[in-house]
Amino acid sequence: MEIDREEEEDLFNDIFELFAKDLPDDFAVDMVQEKRPIKNAVEKVPSGAFYRNISELRKILDTRIPSPDSDLFFPWTVVRKGLHACHAYISWDQILIRPYIAPTLTHPPFANANQRLYMSATLGSGGELERITGVEKIGRIPTPKIYLSHGIGRRLFLFPDFASVLGGTTGSRRSSERAHQDSNCAGRWPLHKERHRLCGSHHGKSPAHELLYTN
Repeated sequence: MEIDREEEEDLFNDIFELFAKDLPDDFAVDMVQEKRPIKNAVEKVPSGAFYRNISELRKILDTRIPSPDSDLFFPWTVVRKGLHACHAYISWDQILIRPYIAPTLTHPPFANANQRLYMSATLGSGGELERITGVEKIGRIPTPKIYLSHGIGRRLFLFPDFASVLGGTTGSRRSSERAHQDSNCAGRWPLHKERHRLCGSHHGKSPAHELLYTN
């Protein structure tokens, strides 16, 4: 949950005062200035200080966010029971309270998902995506060999509405017919682990777009 200094000044000040003694002195001095400092630093509240004051923090948030009309009400109801698994980050204009590890495998709407699709512009092998999402292992769609000699990134178009008709003929047939008419597009159909390239490569040139249909 994000607490904006301008929109929630009283709540912001209460939380800052709760942790001020545990933050670096120069940072605390900048925080009480009326204008944003030139170097707007961000400090993580030390874990020990956060856990020692967790009951008081919960009391402050319960008191300051009593109404469902507040934009913070829903985020707070989600975070409240898991506050012990969170950390707090403070800057001059914002306080962020978030889980240390994303609750992908413990929050029921995430944990019970039949399929998860993660998209990132910087997929690497360092485990950054796994750390951010809280998932131990994430499979990656390999780069087609035809793209190895290209310096331009791929484009991915998703059509959620087709999920219910992939096994039939209505939407999927119309899509394949439209794709066949475009010599600069390629299609991927990961149905029963089969992928059918609809067009583009058989024209002897690299596709400019790639469509991914998934169920």
